Amino acid sequence: MLKRIARIIIVSLSLTIIAVGQPNPLSTNEARPTAKAASEVELALEALGAGTTDELKRRLLKDRSVALSAEYRAQASAALPEKAVKSRITRGPLHQRVEAIFQRVLQLLERSGKVELFLYQADVPGAMLWRGCVLLITDNLASELYDSELAGIIAHELGHANLMDEMVRARQTQDQRATRVVELQCDAFAMLALKLLGYGPGFYLKGLRKLETLTVAAGRAQSYQQTHPDLAMRAEFAKRFLKLLAA
Repeated sequence: MLKRIARIIIVSLSLTIIAVGQPNPLSTNEARPTAKAASEVELALEALGAGTTDELKRRLLKDRSVALSAEYRAQASAALPEKAVKSRITRGPLHQRVEAIFQRVLQLLERSGKVELFLYQADVPGAMLWRGCVLLITDNLASELYDSELAGIIAHELGHANLMDEMVRARQTQDQRATRVVELQCDAFAMLALKLLGYGPGFYLKGLRKLETLTVAAGRAQSYQQTHPDLAMRAEFAKRFLKLLAA
C-alpha cells in the first residue's frame, strides 16, 4: 500500500506543473504521426475488453483506488500548490453547481467522502486528480462546460485512480504512448459514467473539444498535447467504444 501511495504522489507531482501553468519536465518532443493512432486505440480497447454495459460497469467502474487515511488526505491538501490555494473558490453559484455535479459522479462511483473538490481561479484551464484524493478543477474550465460535459471531465479524472499503476509506469519511463493509452481508458471510464448518469456519452467528447479550444487560447496546447491523445485519436476511440456500449 505504501508503494501505491508513493506512486500516487509521483503522478500528482508530475501533473501539477500543468495545472498551475508551468512547463512539464516529463514531456518530450516525441513525434506523433497519425499512423500511430490506430495502434494506441487498439491497445486501449484491448485493455478494456468487451462486454455488456453492466459487465463494463463492474469491470471499469469498480473502485480500485487505494484506501487513504484521513491523515494522508490532510497532508495531501496541505501540499497543494500555493498558487492554487490562494485562488480557491469555496462559495458562489459556480461552486454550488460544480459541487452538485461532482457529488453525483462520486455517488455513482461509490466514492462519496473519499475525494474533495478543489475549485480555483487560473489562467490555464484544466482538471486533475491530486494525490488520489483531491479533484482540482479551474473556474475557467468549469464555467464553459454544460453539466453533462463537466460530469464527463470529472469522471475521467476520477478514473485515473483506477489506473494509477499504469500511469506511474508510463510517467517513470517517460513513455508518452503508454500515457496516451491510459488517457483513452479514462475516456472510456468517463463515457460509461455519463451513460449511467443518464447523459449522452457523446457529450464527453464535446467537453474535450472545449477544453482543447481553451487550452490553445491560453497558449498551453503543446504541453497538453504531449501528454494526451489528440482529438482525432480520442474521437476514433470514442466512436468504437460507444459501439460497445450500444451493443
